[in-house]
Amino acid sequence: MDLLPASLQCILCLCHIICLFCELPNSILLLLNDQVTRTTCNKIIWPYNFANCFQEMLMLMMLLDIYAMILFPIWYRKCSNVAYIVALIFLPTVFGSIIMIWSLLWMNDDIIPFCNPPLAYHPTVSLTWSSISVCLNTLILTLFVVLMLFIQFKSAKNFGREAIKLIRYLKVSTVTFIFSWYACLFGVQLWVVLGFEGNTLFFLQSNMVIFALICYSQSFYVLMWRSKDYRIAFLTMWNFIPMVQKKLSSKVSVVVSTSQRVTQTNNI
Repeated sequence: MDLLPASLQCILCLCHIICLFCELPNSILLLLNDQVTRTTCNKIIWPYNFANCFQEMLMLMMLLDIYAMILFPIWYRKCSNVAYIVALIFLPTVFGSIIMIWSLLWMNDDIIPFCNPPLAYHPTVSLTWSSISVCLNTLILTLFVVLMLFIQFKSAKNFGREAIKLIRYLKVSTVTFIFSWYACLFGVQLWVVLGFEGNTLFFLQSNMVIFALICYSQSFYVLMWRSKDYRIAFLTMWNFIPMVQKKLSSKVSVVVSTSQRVTQTNNI
């Protein structure tokens, strides 16, 4: 796996870890049967507000990265890794910063039943964020489908192993995206459209976090646990640690020996 996709995936995983950790205050408040004001909540989970919006825009950037890899392969291999990654995380940083700062500036002392987005946001901020998010993620979903159809069409006559793997990855990613993050955002907006208000709306919107938690967890499960390529790429980024370096060497040697056995079998 190339360094660029692996680096972006690691940044996404870091955002998901922050989001998961920032759900702990809400869990503690629920266990204690306690509630806080919107001001107090925002001061506690402001990293969540940033990471949540950052990872949302980063998903689009990662998809555009795949497009660049396929459509401009020569340029993609020659471009500077650092400059390219900085360019890709620029928009996520801007989007995350705007929503985070806006939510900190527009705070009030209303009691909220759950301390997590979108309830932590002022109603105006929440409506703006959810509307932008639905549009943004509809674009991501459309690009997923177009990319999958494009690769399938191009590979129709010569269906190589790499094309099959990429199409399978895109199918899994699309289904996971629909039933996790997209379902969360769609649900948040749906209850508003259906006319729910007050604590009922807060309850329904907050329970959409179940789908968000699936999204935050799938990076580890789907990509780190189930994908050997991602595991090796992840360890490569941390190979300056002696213990990781030793583990990486053993994994690489296993992969090499396996490929040699396959080659010998094919020759026979």
